[in-house]
Amino acid sequence: MKLILRAWLPDRKKMLHHDEISLTEGRVFERIYDPRTGMNSFARDNAVPMISLGAKDRNKKLIYSGDVVKRIIPLGIAIGVVVVHNGVFKLECATYIYESFKEKNLIPLSTYAQRYEVLGNIYEDPALLKEYSELIESK
Repeated sequence: MKLILRAWLPDRKKMLHHDEISLTEGRVFERIYDPRTGMNSFARDNAVPMISLGAKDRNKKLIYSGDVVKRIIPLGIAIGVVVVHNGVFKLECATYIYESFKEKNLIPLSTYAQRYEVLGNIYEDPALLKEYSELIESK
């Protein structure tokens, strides 16, 4: 799989996508094209990098770490944040009705990415996870 990056700039409240950034020695650089001078790169030390391995949700949208996703499972709905845990993409659940994963609080995404739906991400809409958690808990 191909590693795809994006980064959140908290001071500008802006998401930079893979074609707008580069990652060098752990630092995020924003690439800006200037018609007079060509491509310029600026270090963005406060940027929050997010990675995707190219897996897509059921709507063909790339899944990144930090995304809030939903999955309908046999016993209910799992909603949580995509995290990288020990090198593996997993869903850190905020709400779920799936008792076998309750203790671990992590559901592997691996081969089931196409069963998930990206609802947004925790940076552009931090209230999203709370809103969906309350919705599910009220049912």
